[in-house]
Amino acid sequence: MTHAPIGMLAVPDLSGIVRGKSFGTHRGDRVLREGLAWVPANILISPFAAIPPDNPFGPMGEITLRAVEEMRVQLPAGPTTPAMDLYLARILDPSGAAWAACPRAALEAAVADLAAETGLTMRVAFEHEFILVGGPYGHDPSFSLAAIRRAGAIAVEIDELLLAAGMEVEQVVPEFGGGQYEIASTPKDPLRACDEAVLAREIIRDVARRAGIHATFVPKAKPTVPGNGIHVHFSLWDGDRPAMAADGWLTREGGAFAAGLLAHAEALLLFTTGSTNSFLRIRPHNWVGAYTCVGTRNREAMVRFCPRSDAAAGPLAKASLEFRVVDATANVYLALAAIIRAGLDGLRRGLAAPPDIQADPAELPVAESAARGVRTLPDSLAATIAAAVADQALLAQFPPLLVEALLCVRRDDVRTGADLVPADLAARLAAVY
Repeated sequence: MTHAPIGMLAVPDLSGIVRGKSFGTHRGDRVLREGLAWVPANILISPFAAIPPDNPFGPMGEITLRAVEEMRVQLPAGPTTPAMDLYLARILDPSGAAWAACPRAALEAAVADLAAETGLTMRVAFEHEFILVGGPYGHDPSFSLAAIRRAGAIAVEIDELLLAAGMEVEQVVPEFGGGQYEIASTPKDPLRACDEAVLAREIIRDVARRAGIHATFVPKAKPTVPGNGIHVHFSLWDGDRPAMAADGWLTREGGAFAAGLLAHAEALLLFTTGSTNSFLRIRPHNWVGAYTCVGTRNREAMVRFCPRSDAAAGPLAKASLEFRVVDATANVYLALAAIIRAGLDGLRRGLAAPPDIQADPAELPVAESAARGVRTLPDSLAATIAAAVADQALLAQFPPLLVEALLCVRRDDVRTGADLVPADLAARLAAVY
């Protein structure tokens, strides 16, 4: 792949927005070797271009963006823009070490701790829902041939650009909402999966932009339309041995990991859902996963068990858990790091596998819900922040500077959301995401 005339080093911030610095590729060798200076407070700029007043950085400091050279995609030229080489980047402190508030570094640390303490690795795949806005989109039936034919040219270009960058797409399919689609990736190691998730969303946005339309990943583009989520599928492996499920249900390791997710469920949302807008989506009967439970093929469960086989005996090599309460307003590295940290806590404590909830949790008797630990997730970002602050066992697993920065970003979003009616907030965020 030859170089484009302009390049960019980029990172997703704490609200999931990809930001960075561009450079002329005639300076490419030096930039790739030395990186580019960056401002610490840039990690917490809000979707509306404000810097939270209570942030831990202020005007001080300097950090460095350093390219992850293998994570490069080339965005084609459009009618009014040149081709661009887009590189994902690490964030380094002045000593050259990973910056304490770098989400990518937080994920690397979580993966390393999981392996060191348990010998386990993960394979991860993402599903991203998005809506095409403008042009002829939004009028075809859900899941229909007409809907996928409508997006055919865009789907083909997305697939080709991802393949050119070494990223294999499993499927691009029409979804339930008008103009809504979903793209699914193939399983990878956690870091590569997150890198590809970030780049895939930017490729989709860029393809749509050059086609004269807009692709939005906002959790709720309007209060009354189906929402967009990110579904995180993952499996545990002990070397080449599948360690997630066997004999029709979760293994000891898989069960303890899932139990850790449920034990920290409310606090996890601090990392996996970044906006007041997110909570228009996280509601019962939305097939989002608004309940703290695990259920076989259950889309109302926060964690859906996908056995992909009905075998009653032996390991289920293709089985995975699907964590359903993530969206594009979160930083995907930090979201997966929190999932790993919560699951690792369950493994450390040897928690028993949760019960298999094979019913709509809303229909369970109150006493049964209580006995099985089924709770409704928080209904606001403010409640999520309070739950996270109370769960120091989870927050203590992250660098204090990163936690402080994340909390100030989420508090700022609560303040912004309080000043806007839901429909106006949704419309403004749909233009950003």
